[in-house]
Amino acid sequence: PIRILLYVAVRSRDLYPMQRIADHLSNNEKYSVILSGEYDFLYAVAAFRPHIILIEKPFLIQGDRIRCISDCTIVSLNAEQGGFDRERVISNFVHKIGERPQALDRVDHHLIGDHRTRDILSEAGVIDSRQMHVVGYPRLLTSTFARLAKPVSKDMVIGIAAGTIEK
Repeated sequence: PIRILLYVAVRSRDLYPMQRIADHLSNNEKYSVILSGEYDFLYAVAAFRPHIILIEKPFLIQGDRIRCISDCTIVSLNAEQGGFDRERVISNFVHKIGERPQALDRVDHHLIGDHRTRDILSEAGVIDSRQMHVVGYPRLLTSTFARLAKPVSKDMVIGIAAGTIEK
């Protein structure tokens, strides 16, 4: 079977969507799927020897790790997509975090949230358009998978307040 390793970057945010992807792929005998987190990622790569690794985005430690991996396809499912202006889209996908640039050269396929984001990245010459695939909102929080990408028409903002109210 095709061995697929799904990297869970932030457990509280990414475990549910990655588990859904794993469950969906595991229903097909052509695939063998495991999930990995930050601490067991290198052990999972060494032991499982995946054909495909799905990461969030190639920055910081994830970028450093995929720079050291060969003989497999790297797919980036950047969870921070949707509704951003041109500068923020480019910054999100390209700019350095601290001193290290993102490892875009090591990513074989980028799963993109909407056509607008893909067009911005393509027009800017940031990522080869043949490497970008529009898949819809990447967090997969609905009960069914989308058949078509849904365009984002405005900024999406979610606010959460926690703690005591001080008067």
